[in-house]
Formats: sequence, C-alpha cells, structure tokens
Amino acid sequence: MITLQLKPRPLIAFFFLMLLLGEMHELVHIFTGYSFCGCWGVRDFNVWGLCEGCRDEKPWSIIATFAGPIFTFGLIWLGRSWLLGADTRKQILGFILIFANLPFARILTAFLGGGDEVYGLHVVFGNEHNRDLIHFVGLAIVLAAAIPPLITAWKAIANPYRWLYFIGFLILPMLLAMLVIFMGLNGLLQQGVLAEPWIWGTPALVTLHTIVVIIVLSLTYQYLVELRKNE
Repeated sequence: MITLQLKPRPLIAFFFLMLLLGEMHELVHIFTGYSFCGCWGVRDFNVWGLCEGCRDEKPWSIIATFAGPIFTFGLIWLGRSWLLGADTRKQILGFILIFANLPFARILTAFLGGGDEVYGLHVVFGNEHNRDLIHFVGLAIVLAAAIPPLITAWKAIANPYRWLYFIGFLILPMLLAMLVIFMGLNGLLQQGVLAEPWIWGTPALVTLHTIVVIIVLSLTYQYLVELRKNE
C-alpha cells in the first residue's frame, strides 16, 4: 500500500515525465514508420503520419500505428509489475509509470472512435458495414490493456478518500496535457512558430520542447519517490 503526498517537487517531476513519455510514444510511431517507408512523414506534438504513398505501397507499414500504444501499454504494465513487487522505491515508480502514460486518454479516445488502436483496426479490417464492430473491438482491447493496471493502482492507494487521489491522477494529467500540448504547443505550430521540420520529419519546436523537458526531468526525477509518504 502507498500513502501519497502531493508535494510540488514530485508533481513537477511527474508532469515532465508525462511530457517525455508522450514524446517517446510519438517517436516510436515515426521511427517504426521510417523503418518501413525509408522516409519521414509529417507530424506535430500528438499527430503523425507516414510519408506520402507509403501505406499504399507497403501495407505492413500499418504496424507503425500499433507500435505507439504497444510501447505505452508495455510501460503501463511494467509499472503494474513494479507496483505489485516488494521494492518500495519501485512501487511508487510503478504507480507513477501507470498514470504518467495517460491510460484514461487511451480509453477516452477509443470510446470516441479515435486513437491509434481503433484507427489501426479500421485500416486493417476497414469495411463500412463493420465500423461499429471494429470500434467495439478496439475499445475492448484498450479496456483489457488499461483496466488491470488501474485496478492495481486503485488497490495500492492507502490514503483516506483514495477515490479522490485515483481520479485526480487518472484525469488531471490528461487535462494538463490537452492544455499544454493540444491548445498551447500545437497552437504555436499552427501559427508557424519553429514549424519547419529539421530532423526525423520533426518541427524544430517539438525538438526544443523535448530538450527542455529532458533537462527539467534530469534535474527533478530524483524527487519522484517523494510522492510516497515515508511510513
């Protein structure tokens, strides 16, 4: 069991870890796509694409769509395994790893008919007559991957009113990511701020953001364990 304490330093470290993991998710997409296509597609902070014509010429490139969620859910399940272990340091890091990968965002986008998982299944099994079924299957896969780690995290919280802590870690990071990434940084890209791709098909603003995130996280990551109250 973990008693959480909401101190500024570990929360700042958590936030920047969340940003870094989000960028790593996108990098897994684009590098997998490049391995199939031999060229870089267009991307921003949370949307990416294969280079023009690759999907038609190389149908197996759809694997790049699934590579991102496989990576993310792999980290979530690694977090679950740490949380279930006996190492107290790894337990809190496991808890953090589950929520910093924004599992609720994956559930919500799948529920709304979007996200890598549902989109990829539509491409693979695409048929207008099967759209609802494919949507249901995609959502079921996401729920099956997300719910067990979330149940483990729920059971691990020892605080009174643990539902408040659980909902807070489940939803607030996603809302912050939407504010910072979708409305803020993507808004700057749309206005042309450092929007020119320069490496890996990535706009310079994305690279600058990633460098800042790595620097801040390198200065604060040691505080992540302070999210757990010493007992």
